Amino acid sequence: MKATCYKIVEGTVEEGTLSTFDTDMQNDIIYLCDIQVERRIEASEILQPVMLPGKIYKFLQEPSDHIIFEYIDDCAYGEIAYFSSAAKDPIKYLGIIQQENALIIVHENTDSILGQFFDSLPAIAMQAGKEMGASFLLFVLIRHILKEKGKLIHSYREEVEEIDQDFDHKYSAVHPAEFRAFKQHLSNFNRVLEKQYFSLSFPPTKVAIDKESPYSQYFEMLLQNLKILKESVATTEVRLNSLHDHYNLLLQEKSNKRLNFLTIIQAIFVPLTLVTGIYGMNFVNMPELNWHYGYFFLLGVLVLISSVFM
Repeated sequence: MKATCYKIVEGTVEEGTLSTFDTDMQNDIIYLCDIQVERRIEASEILQPVMLPGKIYKFLQEPSDHIIFEYIDDCAYGEIAYFSSAAKDPIKYLGIIQQENALIIVHENTDSILGQFFDSLPAIAMQAGKEMGASFLLFVLIRHILKEKGKLIHSYREEVEEIDQDFDHKYSAVHPAEFRAFKQHLSNFNRVLEKQYFSLSFPPTKVAIDKESPYSQYFEMLLQNLKILKESVATTEVRLNSLHDHYNLLLQEKSNKRLNFLTIIQAIFVPLTLVTGIYGMNFVNMPELNWHYGYFFLLGVLVLISSVFM
Protein backbone atom coordinates (compact mmCIF):
# COMPACT_ATOMS: atom_id res chain seq x y z
CA MET A 1 0.00 0.00 0.00
CA LYS A 2 1.59 3.24 -1.17
CA ALA A 3 0.40 6.78 -1.87
CA THR A 4 2.51 9.33 -3.72
CA CYS A 5 1.44 12.87 -4.49
CA TYR A 6 2.98 14.97 -7.26
CA LYS A 7 2.60 18.74 -7.06
CA ILE A 8 3.02 20.48 -10.42
CA VAL A 9 3.74 24.21 -10.31
CA GLU A 10 4.82 26.23 -13.36
CA GLY A 11 6.35 23.28 -15.18
CA THR A 12 8.13 21.81 -12.14
CA VAL A 13 7.19 18.62 -10.29
CA GLU A 14 7.53 18.11 -6.55
CA GLU A 15 7.05 14.62 -5.11
CA GLY A 16 5.53 14.11 -1.70
CA THR A 17 3.05 12.03 0.27
CA LEU A 18 -0.71 12.14 0.51
CA SER A 19 -0.43 14.62 3.38
CA THR A 20 0.74 17.22 0.85
CA PHE A 21 -2.44 16.76 -1.16
CA ASP A 22 -4.44 19.94 -0.93
CA THR A 23 -7.27 20.69 -3.37
CA ASP A 24 -7.30 24.39 -2.63
CA MET A 25 -8.30 25.11 -6.24
CA GLN A 26 -5.33 27.37 -6.91
CA ASN A 27 -5.17 27.71 -10.66
CA ASP A 28 -1.39 27.55 -10.77
CA ILE A 29 -1.11 24.25 -8.84
CA ILE A 30 -1.99 20.81 -10.26
CA TYR A 31 -2.03 17.69 -8.09
CA LEU A 32 -1.49 14.15 -9.30
CA CYS A 33 -1.96 11.42 -6.71
CA ASP A 34 -0.86 7.83 -7.28
CA ILE A 35 -2.52 5.26 -5.00
CA GLN A 36 -1.07 1.73 -5.16
CA VAL A 37 -2.89 -0.99 -3.22
CA GLU A 38 -3.01 -4.77 -3.01
CA ARG A 39 -6.82 -4.67 -3.08
CA ARG A 40 -8.98 -1.83 -4.33
CA ILE A 41 -10.94 -1.74 -1.08
CA GLU A 42 -7.81 -0.40 0.65
CA ALA A 43 -7.91 2.75 -1.50
CA SER A 44 -11.02 4.01 0.33
CA GLU A 45 -9.15 3.92 3.63
CA ILE A 46 -6.15 5.80 2.20
CA LEU A 47 -8.30 8.52 0.64
CA GLN A 48 -10.55 9.15 3.65
CA PRO A 49 -8.62 12.37 4.61
CA VAL A 50 -9.21 13.83 1.14
CA MET A 51 -12.94 14.23 1.85
CA LEU A 52 -14.32 12.92 -1.43
CA PRO A 53 -18.06 12.34 -2.01
CA GLY A 54 -19.25 9.16 -0.25
CA LYS A 55 -20.27 7.40 -3.48
CA ILE A 56 -16.70 7.51 -4.79
CA TYR A 57 -15.38 5.53 -1.83
CA LYS A 58 -17.96 2.88 -2.65
CA PHE A 59 -17.19 2.91 -6.37
CA LEU A 60 -13.49 2.38 -5.69
CA GLN A 61 -14.31 -1.01 -4.20
CA GLU A 62 -16.16 -2.15 -7.33
CA PRO A 63 -13.89 -1.70 -10.35
CA SER A 64 -15.25 -2.20 -13.87
CA ASP A 65 -18.80 -1.12 -12.96
CA HIS A 66 -18.26 2.55 -13.85
CA ILE A 67 -16.73 2.58 -17.31
CA ILE A 68 -18.53 5.81 -18.22
CA PHE A 69 -17.28 8.77 -16.21
CA GLU A 70 -19.90 10.48 -14.13
CA TYR A 71 -19.95 13.59 -11.99
CA ILE A 72 -20.59 13.32 -8.28
CA ASP A 73 -20.72 16.81 -6.81
CA ASP A 74 -17.53 18.48 -8.06
CA CYS A 75 -15.70 15.21 -8.82
CA ALA A 76 -15.66 13.02 -11.91
CA TYR A 77 -15.20 9.29 -11.37
CA GLY A 78 -14.68 6.46 -13.83
CA GLU A 79 -12.62 3.41 -14.73
CA ILE A 80 -10.05 3.06 -17.53
CA ALA A 81 -9.61 -0.52 -18.69
CA TYR A 82 -6.25 -1.83 -19.83
CA PHE A 83 -4.64 -5.15 -20.72
CA SER A 84 -2.19 -6.80 -18.32
CA SER A 85 -0.64 -9.93 -19.87
CA ALA A 86 1.23 -10.76 -16.63
CA ALA A 87 -1.82 -10.75 -14.36
CA LYS A 88 -4.06 -13.71 -13.63
CA ASP A 89 -7.03 -11.65 -14.75
CA PRO A 90 -5.73 -9.95 -17.92
CA ILE A 91 -8.29 -7.12 -17.92
CA LYS A 92 -7.46 -4.56 -15.25
CA TYR A 93 -8.86 -1.14 -14.37
CA LEU A 94 -7.49 2.19 -13.25
CA GLY A 95 -9.79 4.06 -10.90
CA ILE A 96 -9.75 7.74 -11.93
CA ILE A 97 -10.94 10.61 -9.74
CA GLN A 98 -10.73 14.08 -11.24
CA GLN A 99 -11.36 17.44 -9.67
CA GLU A 100 -10.76 20.87 -11.15
CA ASN A 101 -7.03 20.85 -10.44
CA ALA A 102 -6.41 17.29 -9.20
CA LEU A 103 -6.19 13.84 -10.68
CA ILE A 104 -6.15 10.73 -8.45
CA ILE A 105 -5.18 7.35 -9.93
CA VAL A 106 -5.94 4.12 -8.05
CA HIS A 107 -4.37 0.85 -9.19
CA GLU A 108 -2.92 -2.40 -7.93
CA ASN A 109 0.71 -2.83 -6.89
CA THR A 110 1.28 -5.51 -9.52
CA ASP A 111 0.63 -3.06 -12.35
CA SER A 112 3.75 -1.66 -13.98
CA ILE A 113 2.05 0.18 -16.83
CA LEU A 114 2.28 3.55 -15.04
CA GLY A 115 6.00 3.42 -14.23
CA GLN A 116 7.16 5.21 -17.36
CA PHE A 117 4.28 7.68 -17.11
CA PHE A 118 5.41 8.94 -13.69
CA ASP A 119 9.07 8.88 -14.74
CA SER A 120 8.28 11.18 -17.67
CA LEU A 121 6.08 13.52 -15.60
CA PRO A 122 8.73 16.29 -15.26
CA ALA A 123 9.22 16.37 -19.04
CA ILE A 124 5.45 16.39 -19.58
CA ALA A 125 4.99 19.26 -17.13
CA MET A 126 7.77 21.30 -18.73
CA GLN A 127 6.46 20.70 -22.24
CA ALA A 128 2.82 21.44 -21.37
CA GLY A 129 3.60 24.66 -19.51
CA LYS A 130 0.46 26.71 -18.99
CA GLU A 131 -1.70 24.10 -20.72
CA MET A 132 -1.10 21.71 -17.84
CA GLY A 133 -4.33 20.77 -16.11
CA ALA A 134 -6.11 17.74 -14.68
CA SER A 135 -7.79 17.11 -18.04
CA PHE A 136 -4.47 17.30 -19.85
CA LEU A 137 -2.91 14.86 -17.36
CA LEU A 138 -5.78 12.45 -17.98
CA PHE A 139 -5.25 12.79 -21.73
CA VAL A 140 -1.51 12.07 -21.39
CA LEU A 141 -2.21 9.12 -19.09
CA ILE A 142 -4.64 7.49 -21.54
CA ARG A 143 -2.31 8.25 -24.45
CA HIS A 144 0.50 6.49 -22.55
CA ILE A 145 -1.70 3.42 -21.97
CA LEU A 146 -2.66 3.29 -25.66
CA LYS A 147 0.96 3.70 -26.71
CA GLU A 148 2.14 0.83 -24.49
CA LYS A 149 -0.67 -1.42 -25.63
CA GLY A 150 0.02 -0.42 -29.22
CA LYS A 151 3.57 -1.72 -28.81
CA LEU A 152 2.23 -5.00 -27.44
CA ILE A 153 -0.24 -5.36 -30.30
CA HIS A 154 2.59 -4.72 -32.75
CA SER A 155 4.68 -7.45 -31.10
CA TYR A 156 1.79 -9.89 -31.50
CA ARG A 157 1.49 -8.97 -35.16
CA GLU A 158 5.20 -9.59 -35.61
CA GLU A 159 4.88 -13.00 -33.96
CA VAL A 160 1.98 -13.91 -36.24
CA GLU A 161 3.98 -12.83 -39.29
CA GLU A 162 6.95 -14.86 -38.04
CA ILE A 163 4.75 -17.95 -37.84
CA ASP A 164 3.47 -17.21 -41.33
CA GLN A 165 6.96 -17.25 -42.88
CA ASP A 166 7.52 -20.55 -44.73
CA PHE A 167 4.52 -21.91 -42.83
CA ASP A 168 3.96 -24.88 -45.18
CA HIS A 169 7.37 -26.31 -44.25
CA LYS A 170 7.49 -25.35 -40.57
CA TYR A 171 3.89 -25.90 -39.48
CA SER A 172 4.80 -29.13 -37.65
CA ALA A 173 6.85 -27.05 -35.19
CA VAL A 174 3.77 -24.98 -34.25
CA HIS A 175 1.73 -26.21 -31.31
CA PRO A 176 -2.07 -25.81 -31.34
CA ALA A 177 -1.82 -24.19 -27.89
CA GLU A 178 0.02 -21.25 -29.50
CA PHE A 179 -3.04 -20.45 -31.60
CA ARG A 180 -5.30 -20.68 -28.56
CA ALA A 181 -3.03 -18.36 -26.54
CA PHE A 182 -2.82 -15.81 -29.37
CA LYS A 183 -6.57 -15.84 -29.86
CA GLN A 184 -7.18 -15.39 -26.14
CA HIS A 185 -4.79 -12.43 -25.96
CA LEU A 186 -6.37 -10.76 -28.99
CA SER A 187 -9.85 -11.39 -27.61
CA ASN A 188 -8.89 -9.72 -24.32
CA PHE A 189 -7.35 -6.84 -26.26
CA ASN A 190 -10.59 -6.36 -28.14
CA ARG A 191 -12.58 -6.32 -24.92
CA VAL A 192 -10.25 -3.71 -23.40
CA LEU A 193 -10.31 -1.51 -26.50
CA GLU A 194 -14.11 -1.66 -26.61
CA LYS A 195 -14.28 -0.57 -22.97
CA GLN A 196 -11.77 2.24 -23.55
CA TYR A 197 -13.61 3.43 -26.64
CA PHE A 198 -16.87 3.40 -24.69
CA SER A 199 -15.25 5.46 -21.90
CA LEU A 200 -13.81 8.08 -24.24
CA SER A 201 -17.03 8.39 -26.22
CA PHE A 202 -18.38 10.15 -23.12
CA PRO A 203 -15.70 12.75 -22.23
CA PRO A 204 -14.95 12.56 -18.50
CA THR A 205 -14.50 16.29 -17.93
CA LYS A 206 -16.76 19.27 -18.48
CA VAL A 207 -13.93 21.14 -20.12
CA ALA A 208 -13.46 18.31 -22.62
CA ILE A 209 -17.12 18.49 -23.59
CA ASP A 210 -16.78 22.19 -24.41
CA LYS A 211 -16.17 22.33 -28.18
CA GLU A 212 -14.23 25.56 -27.80
CA SER A 213 -11.73 23.95 -25.45
CA PRO A 214 -8.45 22.54 -26.81
CA TYR A 215 -9.00 19.47 -24.62
CA SER A 216 -11.91 18.44 -26.83
CA GLN A 217 -9.63 17.75 -29.80
CA TYR A 218 -7.21 15.87 -27.50
CA PHE A 219 -9.88 13.36 -26.57
CA GLU A 220 -10.98 13.13 -30.20
CA MET A 221 -7.36 12.25 -30.99
CA LEU A 222 -7.50 9.44 -28.44
CA LEU A 223 -10.66 8.09 -30.06
CA GLN A 224 -8.94 8.09 -33.44
CA ASN A 225 -5.95 6.25 -31.96
CA LEU A 226 -8.30 3.70 -30.44
CA LYS A 227 -9.93 3.13 -33.83
CA ILE A 228 -6.51 2.45 -35.35
CA LEU A 229 -5.66 -0.02 -32.58
CA LYS A 230 -9.02 -1.76 -32.98
CA GLU A 231 -8.45 -2.10 -36.73
CA SER A 232 -4.95 -3.44 -36.08
CA VAL A 233 -6.25 -6.07 -33.66
CA ALA A 234 -9.03 -7.02 -36.08
CA THR A 235 -6.52 -7.41 -38.92
CA THR A 236 -4.26 -9.54 -36.73
CA GLU A 237 -7.21 -11.71 -35.71
CA VAL A 238 -8.19 -12.27 -39.34
CA ARG A 239 -4.60 -13.18 -40.22
CA LEU A 240 -4.31 -15.52 -37.24
CA ASN A 241 -7.62 -17.23 -38.04
CA SER A 242 -6.48 -17.69 -41.63
CA LEU A 243 -3.23 -19.27 -40.45
CA HIS A 244 -5.12 -21.50 -38.03
CA ASP A 245 -7.44 -22.70 -40.81
CA HIS A 246 -4.44 -23.35 -43.05
CA TYR A 247 -2.75 -25.21 -40.20
CA ASN A 248 -5.80 -27.44 -39.77
CA LEU A 249 -5.88 -28.12 -43.53
CA LEU A 250 -2.22 -29.14 -43.49
CA LEU A 251 -2.84 -31.46 -40.55
CA GLN A 252 -5.85 -32.93 -42.34
CA GLU A 253 -3.80 -33.43 -45.51
CA LYS A 254 -1.07 -35.16 -43.51
CA SER A 255 -3.67 -37.38 -41.84
CA ASN A 256 -5.25 -38.19 -45.21
CA LYS A 257 -1.88 -39.23 -46.63
CA ARG A 258 -1.35 -41.62 -43.74
CA LEU A 259 -4.86 -42.97 -44.15
CA ASN A 260 -4.32 -43.48 -47.89
CA PHE A 261 -1.09 -45.34 -47.20
CA LEU A 262 -2.81 -47.62 -44.69
CA THR A 263 -5.64 -48.18 -47.17
CA ILE A 264 -3.15 -49.30 -49.85
CA ILE A 265 -1.42 -51.64 -47.41
CA GLN A 266 -4.77 -53.06 -46.42
CA ALA A 267 -5.80 -53.50 -50.07
CA ILE A 268 -2.60 -55.48 -50.70
CA PHE A 269 -2.75 -57.71 -47.66
CA VAL A 270 -6.46 -58.53 -47.64
CA PRO A 271 -6.29 -60.84 -50.73
CA LEU A 272 -2.96 -62.24 -49.53
CA THR A 273 -4.52 -63.03 -46.17
CA LEU A 274 -7.48 -64.62 -47.94
CA VAL A 275 -5.27 -66.93 -50.03
CA THR A 276 -3.01 -67.92 -47.13
CA GLY A 277 -6.08 -68.41 -44.96
CA ILE A 278 -7.59 -70.81 -47.44
CA TYR A 279 -4.45 -72.92 -47.68
CA GLY A 280 -4.01 -72.81 -43.96
CA MET A 281 -7.16 -74.92 -43.52
CA ASN A 282 -6.69 -78.46 -42.24
CA PHE A 283 -8.88 -80.27 -44.78
CA VAL A 284 -7.76 -83.73 -45.94
CA ASN A 285 -8.85 -83.34 -49.56
CA MET A 286 -6.71 -80.35 -50.72
CA PRO A 287 -4.96 -81.55 -53.93
CA GLU A 288 -2.57 -78.56 -54.06
CA LEU A 289 -0.94 -79.67 -50.83
CA ASN A 290 0.43 -82.76 -52.53
CA TRP A 291 1.61 -80.90 -55.61
CA HIS A 292 5.42 -80.75 -55.85
CA TYR A 293 5.48 -77.13 -57.06
CA GLY A 294 2.41 -75.99 -55.07
CA TYR A 295 4.40 -73.89 -52.59
CA PHE A 296 6.30 -71.99 -55.28
CA PHE A 297 3.14 -71.54 -57.34
CA LEU A 298 1.35 -70.03 -54.36
CA LEU A 299 4.25 -67.64 -53.68
CA GLY A 300 4.12 -66.55 -57.30
CA VAL A 301 0.37 -65.92 -57.01
CA LEU A 302 0.94 -63.81 -53.89
CA VAL A 303 3.66 -61.76 -55.60
CA LEU A 304 1.41 -61.26 -58.62
CA ILE A 305 -1.48 -60.04 -56.48
CA SER A 306 0.83 -57.63 -54.63
CA SER A 307 2.20 -56.28 -57.91
CA VAL A 308 -1.27 -55.64 -59.27
CA PHE A 309 -2.32 -53.55 -56.24
CA MET A 310 0.92 -51.59 -55.93
